Amino acid sequence: MNRIAMPALAGAAVMFLIFFGNISMGAAGHTTFLGDVAEMLTLFVSTMLFVVGVLALEAVRKTREADEDSSSGD
Repeated sequence: MNRIAMPALAGAAVMFLIFFGNISMGAAGHTTFLGDVAEMLTLFVSTMLFVVGVLALEAVRKTREADEDSSSGD
């Protein structure tokens, strides 16, 4: 599960930085490199990758807790 979580969270961070950079450039008065639809898709992909990463980390945590509970009960 951790194999999924870390790349997903890293991908979410990269996608969000691209989104944030595009927004920052537009706010500063420069031309943006993403259009409206591409900007929306970038934010959507960033959000989905973040959700996948957090859920994968939660699954890892629950698995570790279950393993600890079963080994401490012996």
